[in-house]
Amino acid sequence: MYAEDQSFDQPDYPQEEKGHDIYQPTTSADALRFRINTQPLIEEIRRILKGEELTIDNGIVQVRKFGKPLLNSEGVGKILSIVKSHINSHTVQGNLDTDQLNMIIKNLKQKLALSLASNGRDWQSQDSDRRVVVMNIEQPVFIFLSRCLENKERESYGMKTVHQSQIMPQQRGWGFFGKRGNPE
Repeated sequence: MYAEDQSFDQPDYPQEEKGHDIYQPTTSADALRFRINTQPLIEEIRRILKGEELTIDNGIVQVRKFGKPLLNSEGVGKILSIVKSHINSHTVQGNLDTDQLNMIIKNLKQKLALSLASNGRDWQSQDSDRRVVVMNIEQPVFIFLSRCLENKERESYGMKTVHQSQIMPQQRGWGFFGKRGNPE
């Protein structure tokens, strides 16, 4: 079933006389919500696994069956739980290098293949469809996670991770492991 459009409450901010938001948080907040909202991608993968597609008929979005499902409802749920561990608002804000991304994709493919090999018959999946399931998940997950390469996703919306350390001079007194400071 197609997920309904989610609306978010907009905070009230002071407005200039011309109607422009002087802080401009709504535009930034909406853009950030849009970029980290994974639900449309998850729903697209769900539709593929269930043998469905979205169509627009006279301006109305409808879900239409095409072909046969690749998995039954139980299989769709189990496979989507694996997918959701990779496609979520937390993972997209990660920082990966190319080797890490490739390792994650390799592990994803192995998890999917193992799950399909172990449960494919119970999930009413044909042997020939199991490779199609993996291929239809691998590509969108790779593209989604590639946004994390070299911290580019967070940098693109102005968030940077800053590491700061401070060296404190030794002080006399008692610390966690006993007396600290200059020996007398």
